[in-house]
Amino acid sequence: MKLPRVGSEPMSKPRHSRQVRLAEIGEEGQVRIEATTAHVSADGLAGAIEVRYLAGAGVGKIATTNEAIAEAARAVDASVQIVEAPKVLLGLGEPPAFGARDPVALEVALGAWRALAHLRRAALRREGKP
Repeated sequence: MKLPRVGSEPMSKPRHSRQVRLAEIGEEGQVRIEATTAHVSADGLAGAIEVRYLAGAGVGKIATTNEAIAEAARAVDASVQIVEAPKVLLGLGEPPAFGARDPVALEVALGAWRALAHLRRAALRREGKP
């Protein structure tokens, strides 16, 4: 299997080759995702879902104060860097009304939505713009 290339170097993780093929992500978007530090402030199931999706997508650093959240990230990708950081207000916007009646399903949906918001922000970030 031929690895996708970023510039003259092959991408470090072939597991991300499918998302690189997406027009919304591409090679440049994946490089930005890998360079991102995602602040995960949610605890519990929502935080665990969020961090698992972020680690699986290839986020390079995850900032959290919660060791259980850090372990959830390492379980997906042992190479993800965990940095300790205080909780911050992320400005991800208001989550949609998921319509879930089950509180567990609502937590899963919230965690997935937060991870997607992080990834969109990282992949769409342009040089020189936050």
